[in-house]
Amino acid sequence: ASLLCAVALLVLPAAGGVPLRSNMVLLLVDDVGYGDFDMGDGQRTSPARTPNILSMARSPNTVHFQRFYSAGSMCSPTRSSMLTGRTPTRECIITVEENPLPAVLNKSTTAAYARSVGYATGFFGKWHLGSLTSAVKPDCIPVRGGCTAGYVLVNSSLCCDGRDAHVPVLRPIDVGFDTVLATPQVAPTATSNCGCVGTVPGAGTGCALGHYAGAGHIPANQSWLECDQYFASTPDGSDMLSVQQVTPVNDAEYLTSAFLDFTFDAVAKGRPFFAQISFHNNHIPYVAPQEYREMYPEYDSNHQDYYGGLSAVDVQVGRIRDALRALGVANNTLLAITSDNGPEVNVGGHETARFFNPGDNGGRTGRKRALTEGGIRLPGLVEFPPLVKENRVDSGGFPATTSDFLPTLLEITGAARTHPDWPLDGVSLLPALAGNVSTRVEPIGWYSISPWVIVPPDSPNATCLSRPANPLPPSFPANFSTPFDQLQLAWSEGPYKIFACTTTPRVPRSWRFSLYNVVEDGAEQHDLWPTLGGTLGDQMFLRFLAWQVSVLQSIASETRCTLGATPGAASD
Repeated sequence: ASLLCAVALLVLPAAGGVPLRSNMVLLLVDDVGYGDFDMGDGQRTSPARTPNILSMARSPNTVHFQRFYSAGSMCSPTRSSMLTGRTPTRECIITVEENPLPAVLNKSTTAAYARSVGYATGFFGKWHLGSLTSAVKPDCIPVRGGCTAGYVLVNSSLCCDGRDAHVPVLRPIDVGFDTVLATPQVAPTATSNCGCVGTVPGAGTGCALGHYAGAGHIPANQSWLECDQYFASTPDGSDMLSVQQVTPVNDAEYLTSAFLDFTFDAVAKGRPFFAQISFHNNHIPYVAPQEYREMYPEYDSNHQDYYGGLSAVDVQVGRIRDALRALGVANNTLLAITSDNGPEVNVGGHETARFFNPGDNGGRTGRKRALTEGGIRLPGLVEFPPLVKENRVDSGGFPATTSDFLPTLLEITGAARTHPDWPLDGVSLLPALAGNVSTRVEPIGWYSISPWVIVPPDSPNATCLSRPANPLPPSFPANFSTPFDQLQLAWSEGPYKIFACTTTPRVPRSWRFSLYNVVEDGAEQHDLWPTLGGTLGDQMFLRFLAWQVSVLQSIASETRCTLGATPGAASD
């Protein structure tokens, strides 16, 4: 009876058709491309079976945004945008774990706002916005011919995981999350603490190595499948401590179980809740639990791991939706799923050059780290029964972005902003979900510190210098530069998108500009700059310049942040 009363407290009516203090759950997958999930729109070649995500896409209460964008082209920047509602460059987060989120924003995040109005708040999974502890890492192994990537030598005898040791401490509990089970960075999709042998009792039993098994591979002879490095909040939410245990092989299931415990507790206490689950699937090293590998017997071991990892997280999406219904709160919960960026490239470290990455970008140009569509245009499903009464597919009229989650939460909760005069780059999705608007008025801007490069299978070898040398915008300043000399920029207004890149940011006239109608040309194959660059392109670029001024003002007078350690020091 008490649980039924608690549920009743969560569904009181409010203005605009949104129940008072609706719940909000954000699901973030890792390095998953637009075409990796089956969303029923035919824009994929991947054979990965994801029936639960397809069910969500076809729900009468779901809007499928076919132009859903990450605010960054790699992990940490996108995660910053989800918390702040702002382009990550405003917070000096332009690469992976170079900087933590500026402390001035600790009370200006999704979680902090939700908690300020009485919500239970939970974070589960990959954090990637600061170190979780200043203590010595527990996952150390004896030196065997040197330490592998990501490990540091301690006392001349141990290799200890120090991948975030160069980053100041900034934990989910510092920005408003009360209940936390998190890793600082990447963790395998499936493992039994393979790298913790000799450190944690029981480690290595049933060790899941997948396509990495065999002599000569990382981590078969080293420790890349390291201790998961999970840290959990203390019961009073004041600290985070290392989880000294062998975690289950199915990492996505482990995170979901922690989320469901949190959710049941919140509902039992009659509290609305806000939660984010940041799955590790399908970041490298992706290793699927054996039962999911066996779903794809016709493929090699590498593809079994990739597709199996997608199917494993899909099962957990179904489990979450079933649990919300069983608890009686599904009709009052906004549930969204997207990715942090496009699929990984097929060159570089972590054996990406050795094992072809099967990630599906939906036939678009570019992959992770690129501001072309394949790097930032991602799965985007939002299910919210109070506002969405029939299934809709937004084919591109209303592009949405990860920066939109915070303004959406503010409208749902009624929380007051701590710095109302500081600009947000996101907008509330509620009008679009309700069907009251069909086009987005506000533009979307991006930067990326990474060089633009297209790698197989999209092109044998394409770099920014291989792009057309179109005339620069007539309004292009002679002293133009981007914040922190970032190498890519993009700007979207309506169906049109400017993309520009350089290899020499200190040489202003080295920039290569293109313009696309990405609603009609999502693959960005038909450059409109030669005909429209001097008119529409220039007008859009002028508005980009005005936006850049506000970004620079945020850096100088709001967050007052500076860049920290060497870019790329951590795994993204």
